[in-house]
This record gives sequence, structure tokens and C-alpha cells, in this order.
Amino acid sequence: MGMDLSEKIEVEDSLPFHEFNDSIELLISEAKNENNILQLIELKEQQTEQKYNVERSTFLPSVAAFGKYELYPEYLSALEPRWAVGLTLSVNLFNGLRDYAKLQAADYLIEEVNAIKKNFEDKISLLVNKNYKDIMNSKEKFIRNNFTISLAAENLRLNEKRFETGLGTSLEVVDVNLAYEKSMIDSKSYLFDYYSNLTELYTTVGNPQKVISILKNKEQ
Repeated sequence: MGMDLSEKIEVEDSLPFHEFNDSIELLISEAKNENNILQLIELKEQQTEQKYNVERSTFLPSVAAFGKYELYPEYLSALEPRWAVGLTLSVNLFNGLRDYAKLQAADYLIEEVNAIKKNFEDKISLLVNKNYKDIMNSKEKFIRNNFTISLAAENLRLNEKRFETGLGTSLEVVDVNLAYEKSMIDSKSYLFDYYSNLTELYTTVGNPQKVISILKNKEQ
């Protein structure tokens, strides 16, 4: 950092450990609901289903109804009726199988979109699961290291007493003190990994601001 080694650094804030309570099922569901790409795929899925319905409608008969009523009968000739209703129906019996080919193509398109959607959902679930497991691993290491810190602190205290009474050497005190400092550094490292993985998780979910509320220990 280009600082003098004797210069003192004042830390103005701390990084305490705060638990998060969201379940993996809730996180996966939220990730799927908030993902823009998945929303586009779902829109495409609706469009392909509509296209399939349009192509299928070509196999159904076309029905049309009409009706009329003359408000001014005095202008009608003797052959023109005052009112009339009618119904027409047409069926395409053969079209060279072109309509069937279009229907098959629309059906294959639905299957393709469904496969893309499932593959993308699986990738989202896999990523959320990975981030979640990374968080749990960092949390476990951090909690387990707290016991290591306690043991290292007690060991340092005993060695300092032994040194004061002449039963130990200064080298032993230095070694134990280094082990204690290492456990303290490991604790900060595990805590940093915990919040880094937590940030990646909620970024994947689409709610990165949730990490701030956890850091401030607010209600989740």
C-alpha cells in the first residue's frame, strides 16, 4: 500500500458474523422467479403454444354466420327479403400434408423450448446449491475455528505463565503466539469467504441488497 511500516492503521468498523435463515428451496424458487432470461424463455414458451394452437386450428372446420335486417323495406324489390340469416361451413379435406408438417414443426418447437427451459432451470438450481454449500462450508470453518482460537489463547496464557516462572522459554511463547495469531487471521479469512459466498448467492437469486440487511443484522 506504500505505507510506512510504523504507521498505525485505525479500523473504523468490524465484520461480525450474522446468520442467514433462507432455505435452499426458497432461494431456488426466488432465483427462478427473478431471472430475466428465464422469463424470456417462458414468454417464448407461451408463443410456441399459441403457434401450435393456430396450426391445429387448420384441421378444424371453419364456421361463419351472417344475418341482416332491412330497416327500410320500402326500398326493397319484390325479390329481396326483409331479413335473412345464414351459416357457412368449410372443411379442407386435403392439403398435401403441408398443414400436418406445420403442426409437427410447431410441436417440435414446443419440445425444444421446454428442453431449453428445463436445462436453464437445472443450471440455476445447480448454481444456487453450489453457493449455498460454499456458505455452509465457510460457516462451519468459522465456527470450528472459534474453538481453535480459544485453545490457542489458553495455550498462550499457560506458556506465558511457564515463561514467567522460568519453566518455559521465550521461543515457546513466540511459537504459541504465532499459532494464536494465525487462528485469528484464519477466522477473518473464513468470515470473508462467508460473506463473499453470501453475496454471490443473493446476486444469483437477484436480490443482492439482502446481504446488506444481513450485515446490519436486520430482520430478514
